[in-house]
Amino acid sequence: MKRWLTTISLLLAPALLTAQELTLDVAVDRALERSKGSQIMTAKTREAEAERRLAEKKRLPEVRVFGLATYDLEQTNLSVDRGDLNTLLDSAAVAAGLDPLTPILGPFPADELVLARGERVRSVVGLTVMQPLTQQWRIGSGITAAEAAAELAAVELENTRTQLREAVEKLWIGLRLESARHEAALARVQAREAQLVDARNAQAAGEVLDAAVLGAQAQLTEARTAELQSRQRREALVWHLADLIDWDRDSLGDAMITDSPLPERESRSLAAWLDAVEEHPEFRAAQATERRAEAGEAATRQERIPDVTAFATVSHQEGLPLLPNDVGTVGLALTWDPFDFGRRRAEAERSAAQSQQAALNRERVQEELSRSVQVAYQSWEHAQESVVLAREAESYRERLYSLEQDAVSAGEALPTAALTAKADWLEARTDRLGAELQAHLALLRLHALAGAL
Repeated sequence: MKRWLTTISLLLAPALLTAQELTLDVAVDRALERSKGSQIMTAKTREAEAERRLAEKKRLPEVRVFGLATYDLEQTNLSVDRGDLNTLLDSAAVAAGLDPLTPILGPFPADELVLARGERVRSVVGLTVMQPLTQQWRIGSGITAAEAAAELAAVELENTRTQLREAVEKLWIGLRLESARHEAALARVQAREAQLVDARNAQAAGEVLDAAVLGAQAQLTEARTAELQSRQRREALVWHLADLIDWDRDSLGDAMITDSPLPERESRSLAAWLDAVEEHPEFRAAQATERRAEAGEAATRQERIPDVTAFATVSHQEGLPLLPNDVGTVGLALTWDPFDFGRRRAEAERSAAQSQQAALNRERVQEELSRSVQVAYQSWEHAQESVVLAREAESYRERLYSLEQDAVSAGEALPTAALTAKADWLEARTDRLGAELQAHLALLRLHALAGAL
């Protein structure tokens, strides 16, 4: 039964995907959810956050539990063999003014004397607690570097998502504009076809020469070529957008793109856009990189401080004679490498160079973003001017198309004139739409540069 349900769901998946309403917001959400780059950066963010927590844990004491169990092939006893104390006994007798006693008494001790008897099975267990002391400065620098790395990963994730949003909206706008261009190209083909028919009729009536027909044929071919190129560009945009958002290409129709409203965004002055550059993810990433490099430089300087660790150990043993069963120890352990043969100095120079590179990179990123803001703002101003002119041209072309329609209806002009006027009007409308979308793209770029997407 489960296999049948799986098969049915796979068969219905394309239909369900097609039936789902696609808007710009849905497209952006799908791109953010399904993009491999976004998923990789999300995993990288989790990794950096785990590294930060790991760095913080190094401040805490280190607790170790140890244990040892052995089986001795020979039992461990503390004993005195027969006669081992002869010398000691004779020396004591002589010191007391007597003659040696062993010649009289015999060996001392007379038999092996077991003072303490061990066990074949011996064991020891214990607990050691070690607390870093002077290492806390270096650990603090490591925490600062880990925090900067975590922030860097989060900013890179934000930058990836910003780029995805911008890419989806650019493709969406490109499809909307190319759909309008394709409509105008189709109208131009229709007008050129009617113009060719008129030229052939005039040629048959002897009113024009063959050159006029050839010219009309060339113009029709050019119009069909332009329509083909527009269709190919639109298909390429559809392929890119569908692949980016994991959508069925065949169901990505013009109505979805043209009917979906574009987001409205506020405009600002150039000075305000330049001030907002520091909110861009790339600039914040450069700042985080600089902080991480500075923390690394500080940690390198702190390498010169000896490592002092406080420790405490308690242990319990069984099986060894004459030793206490429970033992406790506290103390300090110092580790210092006085002869590093220039290693710390080389590491300090390397860290200083990395810190300098990070600072220069931050300045470079800020300068590049400022230049990009100025270019985008200039494009937005030029687009605003183009919109005014394009709207004016569209209104003239629309009025001319209306007049040509009236002339055709009154029998004062051929239908070709109305078709040509319609094609001109649609091209003017496309130019106006292109200018408006260009202004929208420039504003989109400004918001992206300000980290406001």
